[in-house]
Amino acid sequence: MSAALAPSTGTVRVAIVDVGDADHAYELFDVVSVDTAGARVTGPLLLEVGEELTLRLTRGELRATVRGRVAAHQRAPGSDAAEVVAGTVSWVEFLDASDDVRKVVGGA
Repeated sequence: MSAALAPSTGTVRVAIVDVGDADHAYELFDVVSVDTAGARVTGPLLLEVGEELTLRLTRGELRATVRGRVAAHQRAPGSDAAEVVAGTVSWVEFLDASDDVRKVVGGA
């Protein structure tokens, strides 16, 4: 994880963009933190380490699309294998953060 900007949850939202239809994105995750290097998210799905996906970041009227790769997972303290999804945080590193991404996360 990077200290490019101080991690922030602010009001930045992260959604996965539909591969077949870029106009549709699915907000499946809660944002734990986000900066210009990537996002830490948690939700009902466990993304596969190494998986690449397109994310839509929004904060107010600002919006940016960025490619990301799932780099790691962090399980909640005290969780066991049966609770692998619940409370697990996925670290998604941004592969091509643009100025638009910096604007969205920089003011969060």
